[in-house]
Amino acid sequence: MFFFNLFDESNKLTPVLNEEFNKHIRSVWSEDHGEMLYSVVDVVGVLSDSANPTDYLKKMRKRDPELATYLGTNCPQVAMRTKTGKTRKTLAATMEQVLRIIQSIPSPKAEPFKLWLARTGADHLQDLEAAQLMREELNQRMETRQNIREHNKALADEAHKAGVETNQDYANFQNSGYMGLYNGEKAGDIKRRKGLKKNQEILDHMGSEELGANLFRITQTEAKLRREGITDKTAANRTHFEVGNAVRETIKSLGGTMPEDLPTPDKSIRQIESEQKKQLRKGTKKPKK
Repeated sequence: MFFFNLFDESNKLTPVLNEEFNKHIRSVWSEDHGEMLYSVVDVVGVLSDSANPTDYLKKMRKRDPELATYLGTNCPQVAMRTKTGKTRKTLAATMEQVLRIIQSIPSPKAEPFKLWLARTGADHLQDLEAAQLMREELNQRMETRQNIREHNKALADEAHKAGVETNQDYANFQNSGYMGLYNGEKAGDIKRRKGLKKNQEILDHMGSEELGANLFRITQTEAKLRREGITDKTAANRTHFEVGNAVRETIKSLGGTMPEDLPTPDKSIRQIESEQKKQLRKGTKKPKK
């Protein structure tokens, strides 16, 4: 069934259920066209109420040579599933082409069908935009996380030169940076807030914005330790805290969201990397003879 939003007399959107539009119109996304393609025979079937829409379409093409030429020239044959579940090639049309077809079929359903078509196209574009944003966010997360891995090694080297030697020293050093950026929260506090287990990496459970703030903290602390030639671990901890706090104050001055208030992604970087490796192995697996 199809739902429409029609304007009533008060010019407010009112949901209307059209019980007659209970036929399934197949559609597929076309990369070549950059939009949805709709099954022409399904469109004809809905508008004409014909028991045999394929035959109705044939008669339409004979009756209207201009339409026949238009369909033959512009509408491709694309693979779509039939009601029996099999895949068959069928004549398909873009939204603009469907509107041209509608002109050739006198039907009281024409106008509500146009509204449905417009709504369907708009909804799909919104879905595509959302999917694209998700892909961009994922790519940014992966790239920033990799940069952090590399710069954390450089930061550890500079911290070691400053007297940060034992595991406890390094834990204190890391906590100093987190406390500056996260308003006093240590690594353990952040883990508890995010609902992480003891062995889970905090940085794997951050979105791109939160990762970006931490990358800035790491690179600037590394640079400051090196630039000022700090050789005392107490001074190194203080430097890390001050840089983290400076990043926090910058975010605040720009009207940004504080790191502790940013959402935690549903999937960790490690989980995403694992899924990508599985897909890669699956894609390169040789088919059985």
